[in-house]
Amino acid sequence: MRPSPIRRIDRNRQTRAALLRAALRVVLRHGIAGASVQRITGACGIGQGSLYTHFASHRELLEELLPHEGILLLRALGHSVDRTAGFFGNERRTFEALFEYLRRKPYFLRLLTEAEIATPQGYLQHARNIEDRYLRALQRARAAGEVRALPDEAYRMIAGVLSSSRGYIGIGLCAHDARRLFHPPPVEAWVSAAYVRFVRYGLDCADRPRAPQPSPAALQIARGPASGEVRIDTRTRILEAAARRMHRDGYSGTTVSGICAEAGIAVGTFYGHFQSRAKMFDALIDHVRRRMQAEVHAATAGSRDVLELEHRSFDAFFAHLRANPWFTRIETAAAVWAPQSYIRHFREIAADWVAALRSFRGRGELRIYEDRELEVLAWILMAARHHLATRFLLDGEEIRELPADVRAAWFDFVGSGLAPEGPARLSRACRAADRTLSPQS
Repeated sequence: MRPSPIRRIDRNRQTRAALLRAALRVVLRHGIAGASVQRITGACGIGQGSLYTHFASHRELLEELLPHEGILLLRALGHSVDRTAGFFGNERRTFEALFEYLRRKPYFLRLLTEAEIATPQGYLQHARNIEDRYLRALQRARAAGEVRALPDEAYRMIAGVLSSSRGYIGIGLCAHDARRLFHPPPVEAWVSAAYVRFVRYGLDCADRPRAPQPSPAALQIARGPASGEVRIDTRTRILEAAARRMHRDGYSGTTVSGICAEAGIAVGTFYGHFQSRAKMFDALIDHVRRRMQAEVHAATAGSRDVLELEHRSFDAFFAHLRANPWFTRIETAAAVWAPQSYIRHFREIAADWVAALRSFRGRGELRIYEDRELEVLAWILMAARHHLATRFLLDGEEIRELPADVRAAWFDFVGSGLAPEGPARLSRACRAADRTLSPQS
């Protein structure tokens, strides 16, 4: 007897859901790049051809993974919300609930990190879903008088930065063990306290003095010689050629022969400097990071306070990105194709930020944060740059200017979050509210 249409629909839904679950298990072990049809259908216990009964293509299945899991995540975070806790109380509750979720579903952080370049349509849909939820929460908080009244466009920017920050904090907390690169440990109270404190100071306490904006003259900085004025050796020429190729063709489309043609060298010369394309890619990640950091260090030398440091480093980073648009493409490709190199790259940038912030804390600034909390600030600042670059600056091969209103909204938010004027001038309400968020341990 043939099954009824309703039973066939239910069976199809069950098989489709089973394929998605199997794909997630494969991603945890092999990453999106290794999530082949053979591995997915093998993990599901069905024939390879059956996948195409439920998905138009292998790509469609992969693109659906993050939005599908993202909806489940939002539902889980929704269960943690307490309508009586207020915006900042729920910010902490959902932050801690996210890390509980990541521990229950360890594939999610790897999926989120790799999806930006491996499944861009799915990543964009997930990002929009998260931002829309955040925006609605901020709008409700604005209506209740809990946060400063800002335009919806500013709230959307803040929502994107904060959702990205949570992912970066997760990566930052992960173990160094190669097998557990995307397995964050249980989040400690001081981490969530530092995160929520930054959000509270960024959005709350409208009665306190606003952070001063450095004058344009104060931010006139020497950029150093243009890249065209610097003579480079063959090894560097190979890396620069690889960066340009990867920006145009992606990691998969960048071949050794293509790199050599771009650099104007023989293939044998390439192998005289690198054993393989993979070894070259590891060196390329370090190369683009060091070059970016050198320009930022030159731009921030002589900064008089932490807010000026942020202004100078922010502008220097985006100036570098406009001249070297492959930086972000290489960074995100590393998450897929060389995750250990990506984590090393991530930690090097974070350590650089912590050292800079610690130097200003030694001068009496950032006293509302403990020394160990500076890492959380570093991860937030890194996430902001990445999010703003990918959302507003980079559009395929086209490089746009960062919108002035986005830049101004970020500086207003981060200036308050870092509280550069020092704790002595914070309002009594802010200090009292912060005590309720301080870790007990």
